[in-house]
Amino acid sequence: MLIAVTYVALAAIACARPADGWKDLLWFVNGFALLYATLAVGYLRRRHQAMASGFLLFAATYIALLWWSPATMPARQIVNAIGFDVSVSANQDAKLRSAMDQSTWELTVAVNAASDEYRKRVQEQYLKAQNRMAANWWNQSREETINAFIMMLAGLIGCLTGAHVWSKANRNVEV
Repeated sequence: MLIAVTYVALAAIACARPADGWKDLLWFVNGFALLYATLAVGYLRRRHQAMASGFLLFAATYIALLWWSPATMPARQIVNAIGFDVSVSANQDAKLRSAMDQSTWELTVAVNAASDEYRKRVQEQYLKAQNRMAANWWNQSREETINAFIMMLAGLIGCLTGAHVWSKANRNVEV
């Protein structure tokens, strides 16, 4: 129970402060849990082996789906429902970087220009692009944190499913 509470606290910190590396620590813990489950499948027996198999199967399936189809994952839907737009892809992120680079060049030209109005307009465009990039980064970090939490949740559901299947199989054998 203490481990579960600690993990949930770590996930909450990772959602609140994605810039401090908590998200990476959360994924590290998930990776460790997957490696432990892999070893447990080979070395443990009976109910524990079934639980480890279920954890490994469900968590690995979630990671595979996350890899091949990230737009359809629950984390994307949850974050969008909260009000954050994480539909910004790497391509759109590259477009923002390009716009910032162009604005930087225009800003350099604007400093030498005689028009204050032109200078102000370019500065505003540059600040807007910077703010959009920062917001996209925070939203993507939150989405990754939620994906890590859901992966662990999927593994725990698999763990319970494995234990249930094992107990059903043993109940049928004994009768």
